[in-house]
Amino acid sequence: MDFKLDNGQTQTFDFTKRGALPADNGVYKVEGLGLMLYQNPLKKQVYFAWDVMVNTKALTPNKITVSQVLNNGQVQTLLIDARPQLENGDKWRHLVNGGKVNIQAQRWHAVSTGRPVSQAAWLSDVTQDSMFVFKIEVEDVDHKQHVLYQPMVVSADSKAEYAKVIAAAQ
Repeated sequence: MDFKLDNGQTQTFDFTKRGALPADNGVYKVEGLGLMLYQNPLKKQVYFAWDVMVNTKALTPNKITVSQVLNNGQVQTLLIDARPQLENGDKWRHLVNGGKVNIQAQRWHAVSTGRPVSQAAWLSDVTQDSMFVFKIEVEDVDHKQHVLYQPMVVSADSKAEYAKVIAAAQ
């Protein structure tokens, strides 16, 4: 499947029946990227966020930025971790621009700031799949930039299941 990237180029992504193959440049690898729903404990409003995991085994990262590549070629930054190598443990660290990060061994795990599902018209369209491309920029300890593009498809069937969860929460 072809997708226009933020740099004007088009990239072909490979998919299997289980989804997109993980982006891997031999130094960093996207281990997982998914959509999560949660309910604000103080309100009945349901939020969605993006859940990202990157294997950082080859080189310690100095900075990691995750953005969504929009259909118009623009990039919307979801989170920036300016010190991903400083912590390793069970606790989540909250980022300046929202979201949170947890580092376990060689895995950088981040969850973006939540947005109300009412802002996601694509999520309520259960008749067709929705495809997203995420740009994951990793600056290593030598200040070299690594860019990974990871596609993700939210199937119509999955959206129907999400709709049930959203309806039950409200």
